[in-house]
Amino acid sequence: MAGLLVGATVTFARGSETLSGKVVQQDGERLKVALDDGREVWVNSAAVRSEAPDAEHGARRSELARIAKYQRLINVAVLLNVAGLVGGVMLGALSGTFGSIVIGLVYIGAVVVSLYGTMGLASSLFNSLVAVLCFFLLLVPCVNLLVLLLLNSRATRQLQEAGIKVGLLGADPRQFAG
Repeated sequence: MAGLLVGATVTFARGSETLSGKVVQQDGERLKVALDDGREVWVNSAAVRSEAPDAEHGARRSELARIAKYQRLINVAVLLNVAGLVGGVMLGALSGTFGSIVIGLVYIGAVVVSLYGTMGLASSLFNSLVAVLCFFLLLVPCVNLLVLLLLNSRATRQLQEAGIKVGLLGADPRQFAG
């Protein structure tokens, strides 16, 4: 069953008995389910007959979608920062006015995306106090890139623990549809 997340309640048939429990781990098409009787079993997601939707599962899915959205922004900000650094070094040798304007615009874009993405992601992963601290750390050259990479790492770990596939720019938003 596509789109199952850790924490979802599932029911499936194994042999002649019907089993139910919560998904505790997802590895591709395989699900590790903690059964109601305390046992844990691995089952192919295709064998899951039904998913019992609950408010917690929906809230968790929404929270993960929010983390994925802001993580994507953080990844774009990292790419803009790196492009600005590399472009600055390359165009610095040419020292033209046009090149300086382009690099300046790239950096302004990187700062705007960094600030917006960091505030959203840090408040989703931690709390408002940490988000404000990260905001101020973004204003320090070189430290800003470290903050972005640390936030990205934490978001990737949370998404992967929930069974979400994460690529170069983050999780595909289509994994959260439906």
